Amino acid sequence: MLETSITPLQAHLYRTRSMYFIEIDFILVLLINGMSIRNDIL
Repeated sequence: MLETSITPLQAHLYRTRSMYFIEIDFILVLLINGMSIRNDIL
């Protein structure tokens, strides 16, 4: 699912600083999931 939306630039950034971006992605996923859950409750 993610592979289809990754641009060449993003792929390059993942190769060069993968750990940093994996951390950012993890935080973003948590934030997005948190917003979804909050919207479901409201």
